[in-house]
Amino acid sequence: MNCRRVLVTGDAGFVGSLLVDELVKDGFEASVLNNLSTSRMENIESHLEDTMKAFTLAMNSKSGVGKRFNIANGVLTSINRLAGLLIELFGAEGLKPKYSNARQGDIKHYYADVREAKQHLGFESRVSLKERLLTLVKSY
Repeated sequence: MNCRRVLVTGDAGFVGSLLVDELVKDGFEASVLNNLSTSRMENIESHLEDTMKAFTLAMNSKSGVGKRFNIANGVLTSINRLAGLLIELFGAEGLKPKYSNARQGDIKHYYADVREAKQHLGFESRVSLKERLLTLVKSY
C-alpha cells in the first residue's frame, strides 16, 4: 500500500510550517495539529488525553486532510481572567494586576480557534483552562 497521508504535530513554528509546505509540495496529504503549548512535561501531561483524542480523530478523518487544527478549549480568555485564575491558584488573593498603556506590537486578542477541529474532527476539549493552569501551578 502506498499511503501518502501524514499527521504533523506543531506546524505553528518556523520548522513545522516549512515541513508541512514541503510535504504538500511532494504530494503528501498532510493534516496538522497544534496545541500551542510549550514542550514542558507538565504541559504535555495536563492535556495528554485531549491530544491523543485529537491525534486519533485526525488520522481517521477524510475531511481533515490538508487542514490545520488547533487543539485547545476554544474559550476566549482575557488577561484579566487569566490573572484572576493564577492569583486564585497560587493563593495570592492580595495581589492585584498592574495596568499600563498598550505598546506598539501588542496583540490585542489571541486565542486558538478550534472551529476547524470541531467541524472536521468532531473534537472538543475535555480539560478546562483552570485545570491546565492548576497542573502548571503544581509544578512550581
